[in-house]
Amino acid sequence: KGEVFGFYTNNQFAGEPLRGVVELEKGGYTEYDVGFGVGGPVVRDNLWFFAAYDRAIQNQRIGVPGLGTYNDREISDRFAGKLTWQPGEKTSLTVTALGDFTTHHKVGPYDLLASYAPPTSLTNLDPFLGFVKDAASSVSLNVRHALSDKLSFSAAVSRFDKKQEDKGETEHGLAEAIVVDRESGAWTGGYSQSFTAK
Repeated sequence: KGEVFGFYTNNQFAGEPLRGVVELEKGGYTEYDVGFGVGGPVVRDNLWFFAAYDRAIQNQRIGVPGLGTYNDREISDRFAGKLTWQPGEKTSLTVTALGDFTTHHKVGPYDLLASYAPPTSLTNLDPFLGFVKDAASSVSLNVRHALSDKLSFSAAVSRFDKKQEDKGETEHGLAEAIVVDRESGAWTGGYSQSFTAK
């Protein structure tokens, strides 16, 4: 058996947001989420499976004061899978896999730098065009065996992997360092220091 689901919204369902003097102007946006889940027996009374997938996409038009309006787009792909095997009445094995992969073509400043020294103005757009990528996955195995009516044995092993990347979207944003004028608060140059973490 299985199911399919979906969700959609846009700026027509929300009121006008309040915005500070130096904040980005957020315009029209759309957000939707679609996915499915399916599961059932592979071998009756012995082997079962479950699988699910979900894709979420967010689009928003963001205005950068003095430099125009650009599209901010984030895409997330998530999955889950489970396989349960019962080779005997007292023993069961379960394998579970999870994943979450997100890419974000961001219109906005490098997060850590913005919290330290938010800009008052920009001389070029590159410090506000970033590409952010997050990937996380895990796999686990659980074994359970009933030794008696009152005593059972259980063991589990798992692996988790995560990778993060945050860098400039443009060639200039990648090649140049960002320059912040501490007196005026103006930003110029590239996106900031790119990084990859595992």
